Amino acid sequence: MANATHRVKVGETGKKLTVTLKHTNASTEKIEPYAIPDGSTVSLNMTADGESDLKVDAVAMTILNQTTYPGKCEYQWLSDDVDTPGSYDIEIELTLPGGSKLKWPCEDGETFATVIVMPSKTA
Repeated sequence: MANATHRVKVGETGKKLTVTLKHTNASTEKIEPYAIPDGSTVSLNMTADGESDLKVDAVAMTILNQTTYPGKCEYQWLSDDVDTPGSYDIEIELTLPGGSKLKWPCEDGETFATVIVMPSKTA
């Protein structure tokens, strides 16, 4: 299940990638934001569509206030991340305080979200 499509232009480092991690609540069976526990870390992996080489390799994301914004985290693009036009798939990895890991997407063959890096007339 894709979370969203994010668009950014080549060289556009002023934008942030903001995502909300979600899970199925075992009690209600509803999909809802996953409140990231204190002491956790979140990292971003990004590959070009259909490729296996990582364009962005396990870089840290910023976890936002989980009381106000449960499940939300963000990443500030670096110039090397957005230097090549194309379509990219992202995977988010959450490392819990005890060391266990959760990944989005949860199913093989799925993508958490797509990032489209578009050509810029000034890049």
